[in-house]
Amino acid sequence: MPDFSHVQPRHLPCPQCLSGLIRDNLVGFQWGYCYGSPGTAYANYQVGDSIQWRADKRGNLPAWSYFRGGGGNIGDPHYENVFVRESEWDVRRCSSCGHSFAGIALRIEKGIIHDVRVYADGLPDAEISIIEDDGSLRPMPEWDDYPMPNIVNGGLRERLIPIRRK
Repeated sequence: MPDFSHVQPRHLPCPQCLSGLIRDNLVGFQWGYCYGSPGTAYANYQVGDSIQWRADKRGNLPAWSYFRGGGGNIGDPHYENVFVRESEWDVRRCSSCGHSFAGIALRIEKGIIHDVRVYADGLPDAEISIIEDDGSLRPMPEWDDYPMPNIVNGGLRERLIPIRRK
């Protein structure tokens, strides 16, 4: 079973009928330290929170690596401006009214979850895109299902490190 992080937006309504689109009000995504299923400690965020990365026993932040005992750093902490599609439930249709849309995505800017919203269209095909300096998106399809052969010895789970750059 893949690991996910979860952000809890205030309200994510259907663009057609305004009913809530996601169960348990959690949007599953894969970026940063991901550990388990909805409601798992260390994996839930609010808009405005810094993305966390788990350190290994030496204090390094290994990119694209699983940890012995569970969870993994999905992505690379050197990329702090990314656009990430909801990927756990692939929500693209309202269960109340049947309205279709392109998907749900979140913007991470300077390592902080900036917003989560529904997109009627215009989403890149890749699950992760880099946000360029001019605001354009550079899709990274090679990161979809990126191989993660590294299994590292992690430090304590409490050693989650937010990356904040100015």
